[in-house]
Formats: sequence, C-alpha cells, structure tokens
Amino acid sequence: MQRRSAAGSSAADGGLPLTVADISTNGKDTSSKGGSRTRRAARPTCRGSTAALPGGNNQMKLRRRKRKTKRSSLRRRRTIVRVVLCGCASAIVVFLVLSLMGRGPFGSSSRRASSYDQSASLAYVTSADGFAPLTRMLFSFGDELTANPEATCEDRDANILLNRQRLDSSLALGLAFLTDHQRPEGNFDYEYDWKTDELSEDDSSVRQAGALWGLSLIFHDMMDTRHREEESRERNGEGSGGALWGLSSLFQGMVDTRGRNAQGSARDSVLRDVVRRLREGIDFFRKNSRILNRPITDDDHGAALVGINKMRYIQYPGDQLNDAGCQALVCLALIEFLRGLNCEQQAAPTGVSADEIDDYQELLDEFLPFLVTQHTALSEDRFEAWDALVEAGAKVIDSGVWFGEKPRGSEQSADLQMEKWWDEAAGVAEGGFHSRFDELGKRSGGPSPYYDGESLLAITKAGKYLGPAYAHLWPLAAGTASSLYDFHVVKARHKDEDSSDTKGCFQWLSMSLFELSTVTFGTGRKSRFDLPTAIQKLYCVEDLGAHLVDLAMWMVDVHQTLKRGRNTGYAYEGITPAWAWAAHIIKSPDIETDKDTVANARKLHCTIQTGMDKLISWQVGMGAEASDEIWNGKSGLGGVQNAADESGLRIDVTQHQMHATILARRYVYQDEDAAFPWIEAHRAKTRKAQGKAAARDGTQTEEI
Repeated sequence: MQRRSAAGSSAADGGLPLTVADISTNGKDTSSKGGSRTRRAARPTCRGSTAALPGGNNQMKLRRRKRKTKRSSLRRRRTIVRVVLCGCASAIVVFLVLSLMGRGPFGSSSRRASSYDQSASLAYVTSADGFAPLTRMLFSFGDELTANPEATCEDRDANILLNRQRLDSSLALGLAFLTDHQRPEGNFDYEYDWKTDELSEDDSSVRQAGALWGLSLIFHDMMDTRHREEESRERNGEGSGGALWGLSSLFQGMVDTRGRNAQGSARDSVLRDVVRRLREGIDFFRKNSRILNRPITDDDHGAALVGINKMRYIQYPGDQLNDAGCQALVCLALIEFLRGLNCEQQAAPTGVSADEIDDYQELLDEFLPFLVTQHTALSEDRFEAWDALVEAGAKVIDSGVWFGEKPRGSEQSADLQMEKWWDEAAGVAEGGFHSRFDELGKRSGGPSPYYDGESLLAITKAGKYLGPAYAHLWPLAAGTASSLYDFHVVKARHKDEDSSDTKGCFQWLSMSLFELSTVTFGTGRKSRFDLPTAIQKLYCVEDLGAHLVDLAMWMVDVHQTLKRGRNTGYAYEGITPAWAWAAHIIKSPDIETDKDTVANARKLHCTIQTGMDKLISWQVGMGAEASDEIWNGKSGLGGVQNAADESGLRIDVTQHQMHATILARRYVYQDEDAAFPWIEAHRAKTRKAQGKAAARDGTQTEEI
C-alpha cells in the first residue's frame, strides 16, 4: 500500500487525524521549525462579522456542535489507539516470557529449531564447480510474484521462472524424504502429516510400488553417464551433441535428515545408500509375491524346458485381488534399477556385483511375462501366450537386422519377414490389460485407464532399453499404444471432453508415446534405440508424436491443470515430454514447422514454468513450511503436499513430482541461457527457407 504524506491528510481520507490545535488555528502555521506541515488557508472566526449575518447565532451554535462532535470523535479514536497499543505491548511481553521459559517459537520446542541453525538439513546438488551446499530454503511469495495462469510466455514478469538450481534443490529434498520414510521392511510410510507428526494407517499396493519406482528413477538419473558426458562436453565447448537425448546433469548426493556430513566420496556414499534402499524395497515385493509354475503334462515331450518355466506375481499383504498397476510399477522399478546398474563406468561405486545384477535380471524375467500376459488380446494360458510372442519375435530378431546389423540371410527376405511379423504382432494388440488377478494368478477385471497406461509403459521401456531379450515386445507396445489412445482418448473424449478416463491414463500413455516416438531407423547407433528400416513405413513416428502433443494440449486447455487446487505433478510427467518432442520437431531442419507447433510449444513451456514453480512451493523445505512458525527444520523435509493448505505428505504425490522434476531438468532447463530455444530455431529455419527462396527468385529476405 502506498504511504500517504502528512500534508493535506485527514481522518476522512485515511490520513492521520487532525489535532485540536489544527481545528482552532486561524491560518497560523503550527508546525515545528523545519517541519513539513503546510500552512492552512485562513477562514472566518466564530466571532465578528459572522454573527452579524442573518441567522448568525444559529450558525455559531451549529459550529460549536460540530466542534464538540469532532472533539468526541478524536477522543474515541485516541482511546482505540491506546487500547490497541496496550494490547500489542502485552502480547510482546507474554511472547518474551514464554520464549525465556522455553515454550515459545524461539524456545526449546520439540518441533522447532533455531531459525539460524543451518545444520538442520543440508543437501548437496550439482554445480559447475562440483559440490554446492544447499541450506534450508524458506520462500515467501508476494502477490507480485505469484504465478499467473493467464500469463503468456513473453510476460516474464508475471511468472516466477524456474531455474536449474531450484529443480536440483527440490530433487535433493525429495530423495531425502523418500529415503527417510522407508520402513525397515522395505516399504514406505504411506502418508505423514508434518504438522501433527502423525502417520496414516492407510495403505495402497500401487502407491507403494510407485514410491519404489520413484526411488529407482532418481538412481538411474544419478547413474546415467551419457548425461554427465554431455554436460562435460557442453562445459568444455565441444558442442551439445544430441539436443533431445541425454541432457540431464547428475545428481551428486546429499546429507540426509540425520545430519551426516558430505565429505570425501560423498556421492559414492549416497549411491550405495540409495542402492541399499532399492534392494530392501525390491526384496519387500519379492517376499510378498508368488510363483506360477508352468504346468507339465505327459505329452509335453520336454517343450516346457525350452521356454520359461515360471512366472512371478505380487501378492500384497491383506489383498485378495491384486492390481496390475502394482505389478507394472514393480517391473518399472526393476527396469530403471537395471538401466542404472548397466552403466558400466558407474557400476563399481554401487557395490552391486555382476551376480547380483544377474539376480535382478532374473527377477524381472519372472515378473514381466506375467504382466505382459495380462493383455486382453493374448491367450488365457499365460505360458502359451508368452511362448508365441517370443517365438514370433525370435525369428526376426535373430535374422540380424535388428539394431542396424547386417542380415545373416537375404536382406530382402529379412525385410519381408520383419514386415509380416510387425503387421501380425501389432495387429493383435488391440485392447488393454486385465486390471486385476487373484491369489492363484488368474486374471480378472476389465481395462483400467491407470493400469493400462502403467502396464504399457513397463512393456515399452523393457523393449526399448533392455536389449534384444525383450525387443519382441516392441510391436505389441506400439499396437497397444494406438489402441489405448483410440479407446481412452478419442472415444472417451467423444463422450466427455474432460474425460476422467483420459485424465487417468494421461501421464502413462504420454510417457509411452514419447518412448515410442524417440527412435531412429537404420543408423546402427546403439546409444539410441534404432529400429530396422524395414518397418519405418509401418511405424508412424509423426503420428505418435502428434498424439503426445495433442494429449498435452488437452491437459492444458481442457482439463486446465493450472487452475486445479490439488497437486498436479502427474500432469508434468506428460506435458514435459510433449514439450521436448515439439521442441525437437521445431529444431529439426528437415521437418516443416507451422505456427501452431510453435504456439503449442510456447504454451507448454509457459505451463511447465508456472505450474512446476507453484508445486515446488508446496514442498516442505521449498516454501510449504513458511507459514508454520514451529517447524523444527526436519519434520517432513522434502515431502510434497497434495494442496497448498494440506499438511499430509503422501508417497505417491512426492514420487510423481520428483519424476516431473527429473524430466524438467533433463529436457527443459538444461540450457538456461536460452529460455525459449524453439523460437530462435523457428526463426532461423524460416530465414534459411526465405534465403533459398530469395536466391531463386532474386528477391530480398524479409526479417522475422
């Protein structure tokens, strides 16, 4: 609020009340020497000429009454001011007394640490120079800094622009929360109220598995050496390499809430600690699972020995029917864990031996086939269905044309064989996944938008990242993605534009579409997922990318994620990959870019910077604790609230937001010098095209 000057102010217009001396002055300047009070205009006195006028006595009485009323009003105001001042003084005295007794917010409360105690929690995150200490961060946002959902990307002052440091800090604290709230059995505290210091008795098998997956995602981000090498090349001025793949900095480590110091090989210590917790989490689900053995009959003639002989499925404590989503998320946790462990240069500091890696691979080999055979298009006999998938894919993959290798036989016959296999495998993928299975492993329940998406993502990532052993799942994943998009998006939105089905599968289907679209064909580069050129005409990358962006624009424009009062971290697991794809298309010189693509990319980036900044402020240690005067600096540190005014910290809310943070760091905020890189790329492409046209036509290029 603007402060008014004393000159000309009055009680009526909100200024300081005039004194009795002010009222009785006759144009005299009553201010002290050197004061700033201005001279009042002269006015007639109550005596003299006024009394001689007609009705002068009545006017004198009226003025006396007015003066008396003003004096009474001034006395009342002075009384109110005295009462308020006395009340404030009393409150200050009580506050100081309680503080000296150890009961106030600066005393020795069990939930309050000194506001100057910087050792309450330290995290160490990546910086260009190595380790950089992060102290407890308290943010209070003024009205002028509040994120504005209606702001445009060019309106930079209306948004709190994210930066890499804030994202690193948030991720560091999120890892601290997940590790601090893992139980000795390997599962996690389902929900913790950081204000009441109470744990919820609720539980969810799917969200428990999701928390484990979140931990493995952070581990993989720490381990992926390509990201570190990319950053090193950029810092050394050797070029940025791939613009879309491998641009995440490595998470260096932290000091947890128990106050250990990061010294020496701090990063390796953190890696080993995360690995230990992942082991415990995986062992929890291993113990709470059952084996489904292949039935062996007399007429098998040893055929059972050729394929897999057993599958494994989750049997969560207390559940009679088990969720396919839980099975999928356990598979995803194993996939990310194995991806991290397979980074050869980084495997040693984790303390995981080659035999242990093989053990986790075998565990995935038991969990994943059970999940795949939940597919509604496959046979009820799980082993028969799995054998058919493996057999069909093996003939093609073993031909040698997979991953850009030369075919062992005729190249033409290999291409025809691959086209036939792809058509058949992708064609039978219509449908989704049975949502549940019972204690005996028998599948039941119809498709679920959540579990369909989670299962698809697990199959897609296994086929993409774990080598030829699972490559036969790729056409099944591509066909299922198209089927789920048609069912949960196109048809669902036809019935209800803001469909709950579309919202349920949103981030899972978006992440799957991103993985399916970011491939190459026939390059022979194993660092990226390279598909044979024979299926390039059958595999519509542009359609998959268009579906991805369309889903993101639905989340922004129709579901209006920025206006939601609950945590929407899940939304940015889909919006950020969509932005990355749109930016990739705009940067590609061989792809024609229209104005709509640029506008969509701009809107997605604006949504990311505005929405993620708001959600980060709901994290304890990043702003949520600013309104709590007795926070001890440790309770709930790193956890994320489901709403601005809710103190419950649920594991799935934190997990989703940490994954969204990883994606934002990897694809959006790796280059803070170019806030909107696609705009410059689009202008450069347009200038180049206009330059070619000008050279042909002999005209001058118009600058954009």
